[in-house]
Amino acid sequence: MDRHTAPSNAERPRAAHVSPRPSVLIAEHDTQSLDTMLAALAEAGYAVEYVKDGADALRMLKRMPPPLILVADEDLPRFGGFQLADLLSLTPGAIARYSAIVLTNSLGTALCPPMRCAPNTIFLEALVRPLRAAELLMALDLAACRLDGGIAPDVPGALNTGERAETPYPA
Repeated sequence: MDRHTAPSNAERPRAAHVSPRPSVLIAEHDTQSLDTMLAALAEAGYAVEYVKDGADALRMLKRMPPPLILVADEDLPRFGGFQLADLLSLTPGAIARYSAIVLTNSLGTALCPPMRCAPNTIFLEALVRPLRAAELLMALDLAACRLDGGIAPDVPGALNTGERAETPYPA
């Protein structure tokens, strides 16, 4: 379990009252995929922790404060990404505190994920490998936006007025 924090974007103009980015927990056992994600997220300014199996991810999820985005491989040892999202969805208040993105090798799985908890799930999206950094960052921004009540963080001009913006995902 390691922590990576990107340099701050202090010189970047920020809107008033914009929430900070949520922390990210990556659960991935493939070193190449993990390295790609860590580099992209560090460059984008996310605080990231990572583990290499599902049981370790579950332990970390219990210790990390929300808001939190889980990015997990569907084929992790001990608990896969969908199982982790399913278990985390059972946490009281999970919808407002967590989002999950699951990495898969199957387009069919991405189109029809095996979730038991819907519609009260924290699962947001399945991304199909090979993973591109731009797709991951877009999914993370959407997850962060959902956790912030529909208002995207770190977007100049996006004001957090306390009103919930309409999004295609349940809040």
